[in-house]
Amino acid sequence: MYQGKEVGFAKVNLLCNSKTKNTSIKYLKKIYMLPEFKGEGIGKFTLDTIIVLMKKLNKNRLLLNIIDQNKVTIIFHEKLGFKFHSSTKLELPFFREELKGMQRMVLEL
Repeated sequence: MYQGKEVGFAKVNLLCNSKTKNTSIKYLKKIYMLPEFKGEGIGKFTLDTIIVLMKKLNKNRLLLNIIDQNKVTIIFHEKLGFKFHSSTKLELPFFREELKGMQRMVLEL
């Protein structure tokens, strides 16, 4: 909520890990803000809140995937300390080809 309005959401996968058995790693599935609220500090506040939660749960890494064409979002996460981890590709038959490339990023907590 921001100024009494729902402006976005975040989804963290706490039950399983991104193709790993390492329980100290968790995966940020989605973080989304309505475009008109970008630049208000909401995304940073949301990530800071998630990081506090992960630390309380004794997790030491947070992974996320970003469409590799989304340079603004990649730069945003780099400013918050996320580093490039690897590249992957979505294997969804009806997804636009130019949006299938994904950059995996990791934040050491």
